[in-house]
Amino acid sequence: MRRTRCWCLEGTGRARPRYAQLDFTTIDQRLGTLEELRALTEAAHELGMYVIVDVVMNHMANEFYFEGHEESSAPWRFHEGADGREYLHLGRWAGGACFRPSGARRPPPKTDPFGRQDASATYNGTLYGQYGEWVTDSGAGTYINSDFHHNGDLNDYFDPWQINYGKIYGVMDDLRLEHERVQQKYIAMTKALIESIDVDGFRVDTPMQVPLNFYKVWAPAMRAHAKSLGKESFGIFGEFYVTPARYATMTGRGRDNRMYGQDRYIDGIATLKGGIVYPYYWYIFTSMVYNDAQYADGLALAYREENKMIDTFDPMTQRKEYAMWNFCNNHDNWRLQSMTGRDHMRMCLAVVTFWPGVPLHYAGDEQDFDTPGSALDGWAREELSASMAWRAVPTQAGGNPADRDNFDMTSESYRYIARLNGLREAYFGSFGLEACDEVKTPEPQIADVLVFERGCTPETRVLVMANFHQSSSVAGDGVGRACPGWCVHRTRGEDIALSLRSHCHPSEVR
Repeated sequence: MRRTRCWCLEGTGRARPRYAQLDFTTIDQRLGTLEELRALTEAAHELGMYVIVDVVMNHMANEFYFEGHEESSAPWRFHEGADGREYLHLGRWAGGACFRPSGARRPPPKTDPFGRQDASATYNGTLYGQYGEWVTDSGAGTYINSDFHHNGDLNDYFDPWQINYGKIYGVMDDLRLEHERVQQKYIAMTKALIESIDVDGFRVDTPMQVPLNFYKVWAPAMRAHAKSLGKESFGIFGEFYVTPARYATMTGRGRDNRMYGQDRYIDGIATLKGGIVYPYYWYIFTSMVYNDAQYADGLALAYREENKMIDTFDPMTQRKEYAMWNFCNNHDNWRLQSMTGRDHMRMCLAVVTFWPGVPLHYAGDEQDFDTPGSALDGWAREELSASMAWRAVPTQAGGNPADRDNFDMTSESYRYIARLNGLREAYFGSFGLEACDEVKTPEPQIADVLVFERGCTPETRVLVMANFHQSSSVAGDGVGRACPGWCVHRTRGEDIALSLRSHCHPSEVR
């Protein structure tokens, strides 16, 4: 049906609320007021907690369409070429009027809200591909005065031009973040967010779809503003659903694929401190879900190779800090325990708790949610509050645990995660020391069993062994146990093979 009128809801989008903004300067009143959000932050600070806000910068709501493709996918176009010139942007409300909830009428935009295409204009963004390769623009012709890109839909995630300038899912208007005017608008918005709400950091959505030169301007501005408000440490983390070579370009001062293992960086400007990383998750997922235990052998190797690629220097603390976020579940994938079982999930939680970086717990894991699904169908995004709707989706013999009030601090899984976090705090409370991030593994490794030792001082070191075999025992220096199973022990810093023999006994596998 052709739209002739629309309601412009402040702070949210029609297609995907809270990830499809119409106005960066307001918040969604359905979730609360600015004053209530500030009160929540202050309460969290009183409890010794940090508050990190999810920010979306790559795109806004689906308010424009590419000429000739109002209800269809728009093939990729870049500059002027054999496939034609870049698209004209048209407002979806151009055929009628747009009303705000207050009743104030907004006049429809002109037919061409962004002027003419400049035939000589090129893109000034700093772009890298999935393999950390730098690409430059050799073409010409674009709507350089637009706040948005006019290139069509993102279809090829390995094309560095499409992933930075394409319209994600065909429904999110892609911001021209390489343009200084757009950068300054976003800087003003996020400065106001820090000051008005007193947040302690940002989680950046889809950072791999944003040109690097945006972060080189925005991230230093955020740190400087936070410091002016008395925040000596301000975290900026990305959602790195991308290869390590790609996120290496936007971590710290950044390295491209010519700089690994060297004291060389893209420049001296630090961008993101770290982020949510997928490689370790996929190793664990493949080992457990596909019953292919050999993938567990890849974790230690991946960590060694990753550290040759990324820069962990934090300009605010003036020290190296490995700050990647590791997880067992997230909102874009099926819950691990729905495909394996609770024992597998608990072993995964133990691994990410003691692995370098920051363990990330997805809401509902502490309440044994096990609904399968993904972001595309909406499952695995259950509410913690009581929900009548989830009663229609039985996931366990007794129903669906997501149909009740799940703010339950007495649940068995909640207490299990609390114990893990208590152990982590006891042994790695001095997070930030480089020694905390050193991982020691046996040579040679025990096949299909993850074994590692780490600690911040010689007196506070722990050893973790996780057997990824589903139905068989694995022997290593006298240690064996049908899996899934894991154990953690304090060590005294001796050789890791000796630690296995003297400290970790099959009866102590958890």
